[in-house]
Amino acid sequence: MPTENEIEMLRAARAAGITSREEMANFMGQMGHESGGFNRLEEGFRYTRGIEQIPVDSARREGNEALEAARLAALDGRPQELGRLMYGNRLGNDDAGDGYLYRGRGYTQLTGEANYRDAGTALNLDLVNNPDLAANRDNAQRIALWYWQERVPQADRDDVTRATLGINGGTNGLPDRLNRYDAWHAVLTPEFVADLDAGRVRAGAGVGPAVGRPAMEDGALRRLETGDEVRQLNDNLRTLNIRADRDREVPAGQSFTPQTEQAVRRFQEQQQLPVTGRADPDTLQAVNRAIEQQRQREQPQQNAPPPGEQAPPHQPGRRAELEATETRAPRELALERMPPREREDYEKGFSLAQRLGLPPDQAQNFGAAMAADIKENGQMLRTDRVIAVQGRGEDGGDRVHASYHPHGDKEPIFNTSLDVNRAANVPMEDSVQRIQKTQQQQLALQPNQNIDDPGRGPKIT
Repeated sequence: MPTENEIEMLRAARAAGITSREEMANFMGQMGHESGGFNRLEEGFRYTRGIEQIPVDSARREGNEALEAARLAALDGRPQELGRLMYGNRLGNDDAGDGYLYRGRGYTQLTGEANYRDAGTALNLDLVNNPDLAANRDNAQRIALWYWQERVPQADRDDVTRATLGINGGTNGLPDRLNRYDAWHAVLTPEFVADLDAGRVRAGAGVGPAVGRPAMEDGALRRLETGDEVRQLNDNLRTLNIRADRDREVPAGQSFTPQTEQAVRRFQEQQQLPVTGRADPDTLQAVNRAIEQQRQREQPQQNAPPPGEQAPPHQPGRRAELEATETRAPRELALERMPPREREDYEKGFSLAQRLGLPPDQAQNFGAAMAADIKENGQMLRTDRVIAVQGRGEDGGDRVHASYHPHGDKEPIFNTSLDVNRAANVPMEDSVQRIQKTQQQQLALQPNQNIDDPGRGPKIT
């Protein structure tokens, strides 16, 4: 159970608006890392295992010998020189002695005169002239909340790695921060939070980092974890071609790498899930659904009737098949009702919409609207090339102009133009119904012509 200090910090955090399980776990894990489990209110400069423990690169500016001498002096009760090497001439520490004077204090380990001044101004505390005020427990809580809300962007507060960048400027101590997040996430159940709010939580030994837990013990996968579940996640992201930053491919293997984390974030953005970089149960389920949908799209249709023929009115097992689809996503079912050629048009329209910056649901609507427009307005023309160019309409809005070229780059025999915003807001189901109606009309007009000639495949450039 949490200590009294942790309980008080939790209550203050909830009063300040930090109420989601993920953000509370991240906040408490980050502050717990900085303060040694909410036990350390002042930096001790006690690096007992050597200078490799010292996490500040600038401390080495005068060489390892000078740093080692300062480390030993700090262990002997004279930390001022080590404070100078670590923090002098940066973070607003311009005067001699500032590096040690404005050393880390509070749950955030607030460091540097500039940060003391900013926090003091925001909280109406004279921290510049009285830096020890930052080590007061009540002030430490206030500074921790101010620092979190000031330095960690709202969008990054559920994301351990990105929150670490906001707090630390790098990823120092990331393994411990992740382990502390896991521990707090396990503690902060709805039942615990209800007891906390009701004053029923009693102080205990504290919430330490969750070390050595197997991947998926909490139902999620995250940075630095390893195992077969991580290997499967990496394989799935590669199959879906979800890329890491700078268009890098996710590495194969059983390690949850930085590239895995970046790809998970990108997938979460595409699926409009909370963006955390952590593959939680909702994210893993969405990945599995995407894999299944891709497999179905790539799988050739079984027992499909010959071109121009309709399926027999009764098919064995049809009732069971319909029952099995009742729980499927409406957009997935709508997509399956498109003829193969229009499904290709949809996929390319969807890809184009993504390049235009539309969110996933509007990109799906746009892809279906584009497929319906090609089907309806293209009539019976056998085309093998579609060229789509982004432009502007008379109202200043984005439009996509599509030209159908049956003979390479010669004059087009059909043109159409889609208003991006309007098409993106047409329900996908409406476009599918347009496609089906046009299909029926075309079959009635020319029953012997294959209107889904594979040679018509569109090309968007």
